[in-house]
Amino acid sequence: MSDRPNFVFFCCDQLRVDCLGCEGNELAVTPNIDSIGEGGVRFSRAYVQNPLCSPSRATMITGRYPRSHGCLCNGTPLPEDEITLPAVLAENGYATCASGK
Repeated sequence: MSDRPNFVFFCCDQLRVDCLGCEGNELAVTPNIDSIGEGGVRFSRAYVQNPLCSPSRATMITGRYPRSHGCLCNGTPLPEDEITLPAVLAENGYATCASGK
């Protein structure tokens, strides 16, 4: 058995925090997300460097500002030479995948 933890990183596009039961919305019916959120680590006070989806996702996986990684608007690909969290994880023996956008 490995000493390394297994983890899943969920990043939902356009999901406001106040739409989740685990964040206090009593009207939201989100039992599966609530279960995952209650048993894991949640970023309840996260802020973005760019209001657009692609630059924000690029910043999350590179740890760099949009002006540094070059993805400034939607539709702009991340340069292939950028070091990303999934690449570093794969280099260290983790199986990685992405689904969605």
